[in-house]
Amino acid sequence: MSITAGSGLHDVLTLGIVLAALRLIWVDYRRLEIELETLAAMAGLALLQSVLFVDLFETGIRLFSGIAFWGILVFSSMHVAGLARFGAGDPPLIGVIAFLVAPYVLHWAILAAVMMLVTCAWYSIRRGKRLFKSMYPAAPPLLVSGLAVYLIAWV
Repeated sequence: MSITAGSGLHDVLTLGIVLAALRLIWVDYRRLEIELETLAAMAGLALLQSVLFVDLFETGIRLFSGIAFWGILVFSSMHVAGLARFGAGDPPLIGVIAFLVAPYVLHWAILAAVMMLVTCAWYSIRRGKRLFKSMYPAAPPLLVSGLAVYLIAWV
C-alpha cells in the first residue's frame, strides 16, 4: 500500500468515526439513548484504523484501555450506590471512546469531566432544577471531548 493510498484510507476511516460519533450525539440528544448499531460501527472503524495504522502493541493497549473502562464502570455501578444512574449504552460508549483516545485517556477524562459538568449545569438551569441535579444525555459531552482528543492525536 502506498503512502498516498494509506493516507486516503486513514482519512476515510477517520471520517467514518467522526460521522458515527455525530450520529451518536444526535440520537442521544434527541431520544436519550445510545444507538448500539452505530456504536458498534464506530468501534469497528476505530479497531480497523488501529490495526492498519499503529503497531500491535499500541492496539493491545487500546483494547485493554477500552475493556478496562467499560468493565470498571459496569463493576462499579453494581457495587457503588448512586453510580447506576446511567443508561445501558453508556459503559460501552465510554469503552469505545477510551479505545479511540488511548494513550491520551487522562486528557480525555479531564476534558470530558469539565464538559459533563457544563452540560449538567445547562440542563439543570434549562429545566429549573437545582444546579447539577438534572439528568442529561451523556454522549454529547463524552464524544465531543473524545473527538477533540482523537483528532488532535491522529491528525
